[in-house]
Amino acid sequence: MAVWQERAELLFKTEGLEKLRKANVLVVGLGGVGSFAAEFLARAGVGKMTIVDGDVVDITNINRQLPALHSTVGLPKVELMAARLLDINPELELTPLKEFLSPERAFELVTPEFDYVLDCIDSVTPKLNLLLAAKRKGVKVISNMGAGGKYLASKVKVTDISKTDYCPLAKHVRKRLKKEGISGGIKVVYSSERPDYDSVKHTDGSNFMDALFIRTPCRGNCSTLFVEKIMTQQPKIQVPLTTTDRLLEGVALFLLLGSWVYAFVMYPKLPETIAIHFDGQGNPDGYGGKIFFWGETLAGTALYALLTFLGRHPEWFNYPVAITSSNAPRLYHWALQMMRSLKVVLVGIFAAIQWQTVQVALRPDFSGTSYVIGGILLALFGTIFYYLIQLFKQS
Repeated sequence: MAVWQERAELLFKTEGLEKLRKANVLVVGLGGVGSFAAEFLARAGVGKMTIVDGDVVDITNINRQLPALHSTVGLPKVELMAARLLDINPELELTPLKEFLSPERAFELVTPEFDYVLDCIDSVTPKLNLLLAAKRKGVKVISNMGAGGKYLASKVKVTDISKTDYCPLAKHVRKRLKKEGISGGIKVVYSSERPDYDSVKHTDGSNFMDALFIRTPCRGNCSTLFVEKIMTQQPKIQVPLTTTDRLLEGVALFLLLGSWVYAFVMYPKLPETIAIHFDGQGNPDGYGGKIFFWGETLAGTALYALLTFLGRHPEWFNYPVAITSSNAPRLYHWALQMMRSLKVVLVGIFAAIQWQTVQVALRPDFSGTSYVIGGILLALFGTIFYYLIQLFKQS
């Protein structure tokens, strides 16, 4: 045992130090998590290590990454860390690899000779490839999830990936793993704290090395990680109802109830065969039993229920900009008002089709179907266009 390991022996004992000396560990990613993990392993006395990272130090890394100094900006992280680790433990059998992981390389690199794999990658695709390789080859792995926009150390947990919450990166990786037939069995380190989205900065990635596997990087308080606009877990907030919102909800409900009353009143009066389809000019070109008349009412009801449900979750929608706690109330308001307006329009459309069906069935000389179709198209696309303009204005 080397003299510098005396204090470690007090904790690990001689047997523990010997296990560490014989251990072989793969560390992939040398950023805010991986650089510290690799150093702690070296200081603990791990005997063999492979470190992998294809990136160079950027000036924005200085607030959180071990090899990042003003004097090291532009230099390869893996080379800087290799020199540092060997200076800590000269007996360390170290293999530094300056590369980004492709899917093929991940499966080639992970082998049973490793006792443990540390996944410290901040990009979804290479992270997924590494986890799949470790899982399918039976190599133990622990994966680091996202900490961008989080502050509380007390919220950091070690658990199975299936039990993670409030972590955008973990959520996306979990979904991708399920598609590969893996729903659990991967140990992760993550924070259950709700992220502060205002503390995370999106960048265009121009200061990162160009690679097929890199997407949207992050800066600021992203000590590890992953921020990608379309994958971000958007904040959940309560949006108060305005007078317009209440009016739209009332109109939609009135149209729905009115369509059911109209259906019950008119159904007995319909002939056994009715028009169930119309061409572009509004002329009937398909006929069926009058039971099909209920389909229009049921379709309107189904759309009403679906849009009402979606209206409870504006955080699920896609927006033209990243959602933060400051812009969420404004954008959610317009998105929800668009949903309510579409509810009025769509329920109204099926009510209009219902009325048209009755008129064609009971009045052979009826000729207003083309106006109904024109009004339907105008109402639908006009509503969507109007609210999209409002959302872009707000962003």
